[in-house]
Amino acid sequence: MSILKAKIALAQKSSYEAKLKSKMVEKEAEKKEQKLSIKSTKHIQMEEEKPAKVPKSRRSTKKGSTSCKNIMKNYSRALVNFALSDMALTYLTSRLARENLQLNEFKLILNKNKEKVNCIKSLRDLLLIEGSDNQQMIGFKRIFQEICEIFLKFFSANWIFNSKVVDKKAHLNYRFKILRRIRNPVHFTYLESFSQKN
Repeated sequence: MSILKAKIALAQKSSYEAKLKSKMVEKEAEKKEQKLSIKSTKHIQMEEEKPAKVPKSRRSTKKGSTSCKNIMKNYSRALVNFALSDMALTYLTSRLARENLQLNEFKLILNKNKEKVNCIKSLRDLLLIEGSDNQQMIGFKRIFQEICEIFLKFFSANWIFNSKVVDKKAHLNYRFKILRRIRNPVHFTYLESFSQKN
């Protein structure tokens, strides 16, 4: 009889364990259903709520939509900042000696024009040698032109990928256009051809 009691107790224990497992599985299934229903209701609520319109002035630019004006402004600032930086000193020393110019004179002229350089016209004015320029200004413009070429050839890709520039591809595409125009500042009047504009 003790064997029979043991078998009955074992059967009751296994049925009890089976019931517990089925209850746990049911509870887990209910939890999953609740999570899914919560997610779906949140998703439906988010779809129903329309985002507030953001004024055009506060919208961030999408890739590929960076205007030529912003690209030129970014490059102009980068060229001037490079010419004033310590990285340019190795390139400046020999060129300053050749043009009989002092480093502090070069930096003084550049600092005067630093805030103004934000478009093609102002950058062109710092590059184009005119008849009314004195020897110091002519030397400055030659040196600045060479420093700009050095930046565009060797430092601009690093600047583009390590700065806050949004549209890196557009800046890379304009790099050689700007280099060609810096080499010949007489033709530095526009950056985009007129046939490309819609």
